[in-house]
Amino acid sequence: MKRLILILVMIATVSLTSCGGGSSEEAKELLSQILTIVGIPQDMIVNICQDENDNGFCDSFELESVSWVKNSFLSKVIVGEDNSYELKDYDPTKKIIMELQSDKVEYNDGNFSLEYKGTSRELSILQSMVDNDDLSNEDVAEVKKMDGKDTFDDILLSSMMKNLNGYMHNDMGHKDARYVNLKELGRVLKDDIPLKSLPTLIKKQCNGDKECIKELIKNFSVNLSTDTQSIYTIAQNQRKVKLLNDKLIEKFTCRDEERKIVRHYGFEDIFNLKNRDEYAHPTIELVRRIGRDNLANYDSTKVGKFFAENVKDIPRKFRNGRFYIGLKKSGSRLNGEDRIHIGNYTSNDSSNHFNSKLIDLRKQGWSHQSINSANPTTEIYYTDFDNIQLNDKNDTLLDYLDIKTHFDVVVENTAVDFISVATCAKKDPEGEIKQALNIFRCKEGEKLIKLIGGNVDAFAKGEEKEATPSDILLASIDRPTVGYDELADNKFFLDTLKKPTDLTITNAQFSVGIKPLPKFLYQNDTIHLGSYESDKYARFKLYGNDKNSVYNMWSRNILISNGERVLQTNLSDINLTNGGTGSLFDMLKESGSALDILIQNDTSVDFSYLNMCVK
Repeated sequence: MKRLILILVMIATVSLTSCGGGSSEEAKELLSQILTIVGIPQDMIVNICQDENDNGFCDSFELESVSWVKNSFLSKVIVGEDNSYELKDYDPTKKIIMELQSDKVEYNDGNFSLEYKGTSRELSILQSMVDNDDLSNEDVAEVKKMDGKDTFDDILLSSMMKNLNGYMHNDMGHKDARYVNLKELGRVLKDDIPLKSLPTLIKKQCNGDKECIKELIKNFSVNLSTDTQSIYTIAQNQRKVKLLNDKLIEKFTCRDEERKIVRHYGFEDIFNLKNRDEYAHPTIELVRRIGRDNLANYDSTKVGKFFAENVKDIPRKFRNGRFYIGLKKSGSRLNGEDRIHIGNYTSNDSSNHFNSKLIDLRKQGWSHQSINSANPTTEIYYTDFDNIQLNDKNDTLLDYLDIKTHFDVVVENTAVDFISVATCAKKDPEGEIKQALNIFRCKEGEKLIKLIGGNVDAFAKGEEKEATPSDILLASIDRPTVGYDELADNKFFLDTLKKPTDLTITNAQFSVGIKPLPKFLYQNDTIHLGSYESDKYARFKLYGNDKNSVYNMWSRNILISNGERVLQTNLSDINLTNGGTGSLFDMLKESGSALDILIQNDTSVDFSYLNMCVK
């Protein structure tokens, strides 16, 4: 790799001599690049180089000493006020690597890196995402200049490192983990926020108040830390060689009308001792009963300890399930007296949990696979919920979970690598919708008010709240109309959400559940939001990805398992397309009492939903 020499920008670039002996400004430009480091603490920088062998790091044999650069960074290198440095011996065709180190990263002795195009002048997380096509220059242009950028950079860096640990816990190498980490962060920043709306939101809500800006960014509705289950799924799709447990879970199949839901607790990493223990999460009752000093986490091989976990978030409606656990052998076999408990371990009634010696599991119909690996070795045991008998009354774990969504797992002395649970769940579109609607949050001291049109019922048959369009909205349409859950065959949907008039609104998010007719007439359908009384509204195409479509202008477009789509937008992000300038949020505050909704004319509506933060 080419070596990067970090010096103050004010130092002149050494002129290069062309083959003819004269000075060449072109050669000077090609072999000198000014770099500015943004949003990365200086004490995290190990080195910066150009990547010739595409391994994602600055190779130590090509440097005098990686640790020398790190330990002497602040004392040996003069830093300009703008964090700018000069890269000499620069080749614009080679990628630039910034190598970092933090004790918050649990692999490679805390070393990780970011990658850039050879032509980049800024070294930041956002720029790395742009250079890898995870975001566009348009997505980040205003964000790079916005107030509160330092706070945003801190949150982004912290989330990136946390997610990186998760991906590498899932048996991914650093380069692959970095790739999927930035890609998923880019998706969230682009689709769920979207990122480019943040500067406008800051200006409108905070008006330069630094504390307001800081709190707004910290409390933004989208969490940049990817959840454990999503990380596992992403890592599983990225790995070229599937792990044994992946293959076993693949064999667990569900019916067409069901959803297969897999959850993982700990990671199948064959007791990887190079990383830190993966934490188990027993209930406080489990901790009290066993004793905190007697507990061990995933991958821990401490002698004489109990492993305890509370397996939670089991779907409420499921037909069948399967339980998987990875265990560590002691010598050539599991310890003879070690036991496993599944169910309600803290109950005084011992009949509420399965209790068996580990060596007897196969006699009780459990399946078994060994991972052919050198020391340490792992065995995977698995069985269906209805084969885990809790008591002599033939009650099983399947029966227990008919009214519960979690259960205890306790293993005596024998170490645990991971636990996985697969279920065949009934599709729950109503639950999926409510999950999407409940991510909206208000600041401390504000009150959340919800205005709901119709029922959030995923187009379920039954009694429905009627739409109540204002007289002005109703008079503006000389066409047949429909209400919530009704078939919109060449008919217009109309409703008006009436808000309180005596409260100050500080933020507002609008959501709507829609489903088109099963024919192509819906492709030109539109949605109008605003005030027909003042003739101020915004109009968007519901389908396609035109510039003025919901797809490009609204923050979220979520597909539900029943074919419904939930559309969401923050009203401050949407500018009026008719009746003047400003946003829908401005219009809502000025209108006094109403938000009109019009959808034409082959799209049915399940519900409309307005979240408002008020003082």
